[in-house]
Amino acid sequence: MRDRLVGAVVAILLCLQAAPASARTGPHFDEGVRLLKQFEYAEALQSFKDALDWPGNTRKERAAIYLYIGIAQSNLNDYGAAEASFKKALAEDPAIAPPPRTSPKISALFERVRAEARPSPVVVPPPASQPPVEAVTPEPPDTEPRRKSPVNWPAWLTLGAGVAAATTGLAMGILNLSEKSKAEDKTLPFDEAQQHADAASSRGLAANILFGVAGAAAVASGVLFYLGWKRNRDRAVSAAVIPSPSGIAVTLELRR
Repeated sequence: MRDRLVGAVVAILLCLQAAPASARTGPHFDEGVRLLKQFEYAEALQSFKDALDWPGNTRKERAAIYLYIGIAQSNLNDYGAAEASFKKALAEDPAIAPPPRTSPKISALFERVRAEARPSPVVVPPPASQPPVEAVTPEPPDTEPRRKSPVNWPAWLTLGAGVAAATTGLAMGILNLSEKSKAEDKTLPFDEAQQHADAASSRGLAANILFGVAGAAAVASGVLFYLGWKRNRDRAVSAAVIPSPSGIAVTLELRR
């Protein structure tokens, strides 16, 4: 009798040790796996939720149930709920992983949740006596040469001033001739003829001054054009303003 009792106890202990994990989580887990393989995702999800309420589940068993709940939710396109279930599974068992034949899309979602759940490295601040050193990214050297403007603006502005002075001087010269012709009119009274003569003299003086300014500007612009030509040998420009009795002449020469 005693030997029979000892044999029965040993047989019970061997059966408990050989029982699979699903036997401790109840029949709902195995039923959920079967429904999941038959693509009945909503019914499988309900079975996994029923397995979660089974008393006596260990942390690894709860992790497995949460994992399969997330897989069922992913197949139902409820990815937000699936991420939450995967987080709960990893909280119960950080080493858990999807079964081998899981969809690559669901496995990628699970691994992303795992990567986000990993704790970020602790950054130790520097001592108070040593201020933090900011990383300064050196600017790349400016290897591109700066392009100089091909237009010699000082020379052209000086030339423009000379042309304006020559034009004004020409106008004064024309007025000078007009006033001279009026002063030589014999029919005019002496006082009026004298006024025209004085006006002709002042306009003539102004014309001479303006022609002198134009000549100086022409010389200055020529010097500036020459200096610009020396800096840029592939292009040379020369200009000159030449006053004449009938007007002014502006000459430009461009050589390459």
